[in-house]
Amino acid sequence: MTVIVYHHEEQVIATDSRTSERSENMVVTDSAEKLSFIGPLPYWFTGSTLHINAYLIWSATEKPREPLPDSIQLEFLTIHNGQVYYGKVEKGNALAEPLQHSYAIGSGKQWAIAAMDHSATAFEAAKYAKTKDTLCGGQIHIYSVSGHGWKRRKQ
Repeated sequence: MTVIVYHHEEQVIATDSRTSERSENMVVTDSAEKLSFIGPLPYWFTGSTLHINAYLIWSATEKPREPLPDSIQLEFLTIHNGQVYYGKVEKGNALAEPLQHSYAIGSGKQWAIAAMDHSATAFEAAKYAKTKDTLCGGQIHIYSVSGHGWKRRKQ
């Protein structure tokens, strides 16, 4: 799975780079980039890569389009007009709400949130999640959020 961390005070998103096949208990890669785009907007998804790609294809389809299949289940963070949003895709609907606090998604979220509760940065929270959740791993990617959008940061 993954860990995607948003630290509100720091205005930073941090992600691991592991993708895994949970049903096979297997690491697919430790060098995945979790960043995707729908139009100009950045998205960081958790969930099956098959579901992520199906959602991206569905999103790129011109309207009117077929309804989103009920089987697709995802969580995501996105940035729109400098605001970070948490969202969920389930039962054929995509919903999002603005985040006014630090949060994390993915299989390592409870570890990352606990680390931030004890003053960890987004990077430190993602790093800690990697030590506790075997489905998290690889390099940590960091993105700064501002009123003008976002940019990738070096570690």
